[in-house]
Amino acid sequence: MLPVMVEPSPERGVFKWAWYRAARQRGTFLISSVIFSVVAVVVGAIIVPPAHASVLKRTLFALAGVGIATAAVGVITYIWALANALFQKRNELRRRLAVSTARNSELEAAPVTPEHAQLLRDIATTLNRSINEYEPPVYSSSGDADNSLLRAAILEHFPSLRIPLETLEGSSDALTALCSRLAEEAVTLGMDRHPWLNFREVINIISAVISARSMQRSQDFELEFHWREVDDEIYWGGNPTPIIYVDNPEDASERERTFERFVRESDTWPEATAIRENFERRQEAREQAIGILQVIANRDTITGRCRLCVVPSVA
Repeated sequence: MLPVMVEPSPERGVFKWAWYRAARQRGTFLISSVIFSVVAVVVGAIIVPPAHASVLKRTLFALAGVGIATAAVGVITYIWALANALFQKRNELRRRLAVSTARNSELEAAPVTPEHAQLLRDIATTLNRSINEYEPPVYSSSGDADNSLLRAAILEHFPSLRIPLETLEGSSDALTALCSRLAEEAVTLGMDRHPWLNFREVINIISAVISARSMQRSQDFELEFHWREVDDEIYWGGNPTPIIYVDNPEDASERERTFERFVRESDTWPEATAIRENFERRQEAREQAIGILQVIANRDTITGRCRLCVVPSVA
């Protein structure tokens, strides 16, 4: 079986591309007949057997001339193909890009099926409801649905949703930074040891209070501490978690003042300000997402393609 030459991809190297193009050129009438004949005549005029050479020698000279002419045509066509390879590869890539762009434009302009359009509207409705209720984005009310697939589908149809959704889905780095610094500073003050109580829970309470004050822009209002003592344990306001164990009333009062100073100082940290900035970004993203989702949920015709779409075969 004869080997079949397969056209190399224009993304491959220039040498393989030139080899294929040179072989194609040698198969054309101009090269295989006209150019080869001219080269053979020139070689035959140069390589002339002796006047009284035998038939065998004349045959060998003729075969040598044909071989040299063949090699010369092969070298010339390869050099010519190599010189033009970069331009040919560029033109072929441009042609393929134009075909692909035209096909994509055709698919993007075509409306999706009514069933798929309704699925996208259902996703938008469910997603809008979860964001309106300040919950993490939910893409389907069905528990066994592939949320990652539904998310990818609606983002491929409506890419303007990507940034707002990524902002809403992202974890709060600002809150994590605040909690980390609170824990470090509290350990420096010895609040992780007796008679201090419930170290981790207390850190979470402080971070929750500071976060709420930051988001409400209430740092200008004085923090109030309403201490209450129950069974030798001191509580801050209405929090159900005890903070200080009372082994000595005077020491307990000093620890209350230490706690108050610690909370007031942490309320002014850059980490607390960052929480407000993060909250404002999330609020802006929430408003953007809700506006886009409301349009999608009430849209009659939806165009574009995604991995859930059934793409018709190309004739």
